[in-house]
Amino acid sequence: MISMNRTLCSSASLFVVAFAATLISCGGGGGSSSPVSNVSPGGIYIGTIFLNGFQRTDPIIGVVTEAGDGKFLDTYNGAAYAMQFTVTGTSAAGMFMGNVSGSGNGISGAFPNGTTIDSGTQQSSIVEGSSIEGTYATPTDRGSFTLTNQLSLYRLGSSLSAIVGTYRNGTVSFKRSPYLGTNNGMSFDIRSDASFVLTGPCVFAGPVSIIDVRYNAYTVAGSANCGDGTVAGGFIGLGYYTPPSGPDPAKFTFITPTGTVNYFAGVASM
Repeated sequence: MISMNRTLCSSASLFVVAFAATLISCGGGGGSSSPVSNVSPGGIYIGTIFLNGFQRTDPIIGVVTEAGDGKFLDTYNGAAYAMQFTVTGTSAAGMFMGNVSGSGNGISGAFPNGTTIDSGTQQSSIVEGSSIEGTYATPTDRGSFTLTNQLSLYRLGSSLSAIVGTYRNGTVSFKRSPYLGTNNGMSFDIRSDASFVLTGPCVFAGPVSIIDVRYNAYTVAGSANCGDGTVAGGFIGLGYYTPPSGPDPAKFTFITPTGTVNYFAGVASM
């Protein structure tokens, strides 16, 4: 009788082990799922932003790094925006900030609540290499944005020797001189020592540096002297290069929407 019980127990044990092995081999038994792969937000973008407070949709251009640092310029009124895209899967969330202190064309340097800077958060969905769509919310406003990735331009790569030169006849926004149109006398010089000087109503100067040679994105940083004895620093932003194509000259886009009342941003052409 004892021998029979031992035989039954042994058989039962073998059955349990075999059953567990079958579950493991088939992926059962409550095993962990595969980790979520995060998409890249990186790209050079064109699109639109809907400003609910102004009840208007404006065109924007900009660049987002692989780390999710995004800088954008409203090409109609000169407002500048910063967004941080912290990615989980195909979704992103992070900081949103708009600076309209140098804007014109219906915005004239202030949000509807009278402030020049509005900060909050954004939530968005990313199709890697294709698009970003999202919404933003601040204490005083809500809106949305739609961006299309110019992936081939972003993958052009970066090279200081390629962008060296004098760019003129661009559009540019300054705090002291709201959104200047074309042929405004500005000069944006990128020098072989990796520095730049932007001459206009104010003089901005500082370094231009490569972030990742694989992508067309540069860090632009510096300080400003507006000729009144004051020097403003802390300008940190992004830029990207557009090579000449047919009759269109080479361009350099620079956007530094710092969290102060000062910033500079624009598109300069050779």
